[in-house]
Amino acid sequence: MNNNMKKMHEYILTQNIALYENLLNRKNLTKSLMCEYLNGEYSNVVIVASGSSYNASMAVRNFMMNTMGIYVKVITPNTFVYYESKLN
Repeated sequence: MNNNMKKMHEYILTQNIALYENLLNRKNLTKSLMCEYLNGEYSNVVIVASGSSYNASMAVRNFMMNTMGIYVKVITPNTFVYYESKLN
């Protein structure tokens, strides 16, 4: 196994630990974002993401809309920069 494959294998093996730690620390990790959202007067959320982050965002989009009662849009960075960077 070459060095790059070893690094990737080690990364894969540590993902369950990272996920578990993030779940335990989820309130602290999202505190500033949630405070900003709750204290603001936002009518929608725009998530700018690509790759696996885009896929994850699309997977939670309907859940967010149903639980938050607002419109959630997921767009790629290219679309955001060139077509939708001026948000209302």
